[in-house]
Amino acid sequence: MTQDKAEFLAEVTRRALLPPPKVFTLDPADDSIAIGDNGHAYAATRLPGSGSGWATDAAYQILDCIAPGVIPVDVRMLLCGQIAGAMEVIAEAAPPKKKT
Repeated sequence: MTQDKAEFLAEVTRRALLPPPKVFTLDPADDSIAIGDNGHAYAATRLPGSGSGWATDAAYQILDCIAPGVIPVDVRMLLCGQIAGAMEVIAEAAPPKKKT
């Protein structure tokens, strides 16, 4: 593994272990976007931990592994919805867990 790949994987792992943001500020240019204290953009109506759904929270956690600003905000919102939707479809298709 090259030094660049090792550094990249270390950074992704570090970001994946960070807690979700607790403080949000509305974007002055677009009040439908909130900026978390971690520098990432979120849909103001679907903030992590706000009860918007487990799949949305998990999708944001996945996207938060990528440095802020790498993915344009509109693409980040689209990806969040697609990831969350795919996770819900997979969860619904999974067989029910057996009680032990």
